[in-house]
Amino acid sequence: MRERRDNIIYGVSTLQEHLWRAWQKQEELERGERVALEEVAEPIAEAFEHHVIVDGLSEEQRLTIERFIAEGRQVADRSDTSAQRVWREVELRRRTVRHYPMESVLVKLDRSTLPGPLASAEPIELRVSGVGTHIIGLMRETWSEDVADRPFRGRGGLPDLRGYRVGDRIGRSGIELSMEETLRGARGLRRIQVDSRDDESMPIAGRDVVLSIDILLQAHIQAIMSPDFGLMRTQPWHSGDVPEHLLGNPLNGAAVVIDIASGDLLAAVTMPAAPRALLEDDPQLLWDDPINEPMVNRAFSRPYPPGSTAKPLVLVAAVTDGVLGEHELIDTPGYLWPNRPMVYRDWYWKKYQLTRGEIDGIEAIKYSSNPFYGILAQRLMDRVEPGRMLWWYSQFGMGQTHGLGLPEEVPGSLGPGNRELQRSDVEFMAIGQGPVSWTPLQAVTAYARLVSGNMTHEPRLVVMPEMEREPQENGAIALSPAAQRMAIEGMRRVANESGGTAYMIDVPAHGIHRERIFNVEGVTIMAKSGTADPGSRWIDLNNNNAQDPGEVVRDPRDHAWVVAMVQPEGAARPTHAIAVVVEYAGSGGHVSGPIVNQIIHALQHHQYLAWPPIR
Repeated sequence: MRERRDNIIYGVSTLQEHLWRAWQKQEELERGERVALEEVAEPIAEAFEHHVIVDGLSEEQRLTIERFIAEGRQVADRSDTSAQRVWREVELRRRTVRHYPMESVLVKLDRSTLPGPLASAEPIELRVSGVGTHIIGLMRETWSEDVADRPFRGRGGLPDLRGYRVGDRIGRSGIELSMEETLRGARGLRRIQVDSRDDESMPIAGRDVVLSIDILLQAHIQAIMSPDFGLMRTQPWHSGDVPEHLLGNPLNGAAVVIDIASGDLLAAVTMPAAPRALLEDDPQLLWDDPINEPMVNRAFSRPYPPGSTAKPLVLVAAVTDGVLGEHELIDTPGYLWPNRPMVYRDWYWKKYQLTRGEIDGIEAIKYSSNPFYGILAQRLMDRVEPGRMLWWYSQFGMGQTHGLGLPEEVPGSLGPGNRELQRSDVEFMAIGQGPVSWTPLQAVTAYARLVSGNMTHEPRLVVMPEMEREPQENGAIALSPAAQRMAIEGMRRVANESGGTAYMIDVPAHGIHRERIFNVEGVTIMAKSGTADPGSRWIDLNNNNAQDPGEVVRDPRDHAWVVAMVQPEGAARPTHAIAVVVEYAGSGGHVSGPIVNQIIHALQHHQYLAWPPIR
């Protein structure tokens, strides 16, 4: 008991000190001067919570301790010494109940780097709940099918100590479900024999499952994506024609952060969140919300059209396949199809009735020229093979799952399914529309492969020996180094040069003025925005699994994407990739760009972007 107590105190103290140092650094950045640790050293919530000292009690032990607690509380009521007061706090809890100490976290956020109307010199504290719930998952009581699949007693009457009884708890979703066999232990057994010694086997605890997620970073990003912070509400700068009645409305979406070298997922946030307290008190508010769908893990389980975020992959494919030269110029018209100029057109032509003229691959990424990538699609079809685009997308991980250990992970879509691939399908796929969709997880995976050049590079969530995959030989394709350089340079210009689609936003503050989207110092940011047409959607308002009149709606605004990479000063190449998608929100760079900017600030705050690495 003493050893367990000391370990708990050490763990809480370590976490508290880590948070104090982070708060101290934040205060120093805000004040521009040294701050004493004592000024920010407030006790954290974990210092006041219950912690498990003894578990695995027998029924006899439980009854004994319950009597002891009751007696101790009676004495405490008569004597107010510190030795007696503790019994008012000690309690017994069922072992099968999970406790989530980081489910609710208080996060202090700097607002000085936000877009104009949201910016403030005063930080804000937000409490976020449901931190990591979509990843960790939920528990439920066993169903008859569970007991039938692995009963506690089989036909021979002998017990299976890992088997299930009615009333046991079992994983329902997330890691709780996928790692049930690892997390579940085994019962103990005592055979009492009248004419010989008792035979006893002790219970076996389930094993811990270790995830790559940094739960403090996860909470920080969830706070950034909280509507109370402002970025996940409809704002005037999101697009040029935001209807007045939509301003201030909360938005839904997801963000994923990956360490490129290791493949470790550091954060995977989906909004709206699913607080466990609400799941216990009023679960139907979360389960029966067909509009916001808070129980959907948007980071892994909801595919979206990638929009223009797919264009760097198409450029790499075209240069590697030799259908586009490193310095080759293409004359870009305002539209791809002369007989249908309103269907496949460039945003620049649509807005100004102007063309970009002759541009190379780098500039095509910077300006996000649709006709340029339509021409690349035509070259891949005509000079290599009709299905080459699908093959390349599959090399980047699209249309497949990545073995994360989450049952909710989906592969997205790649290709027209049961019908024949059309030429227009491929042309639309080159700009991230048509028969192609991916998840934020697949987006960061694709960009990690682009940077590393390893087309078998996989993301990792569960950090355990049995989940490690054997390194694969990269025999599929060797990316052209020139193609990689062009894609990365194009993305650098997107975020850092005038004309880049994630460079500036127009914000209302004493009139309209322009602001940089990215304002993080000490790093180089490469980004690609995407504004993806979601088409119409079906909202099953009455939960009858049928499309009734009025349930299919055409949303007026696009899904807003930004996929970015960040390279610390001194690093040879980008170290982290970030994908953010916001549903039905407007312009990709204007909506998701400021969110990505704050996530990069958060990575810097949590010391991921120091070079050489200190983690």
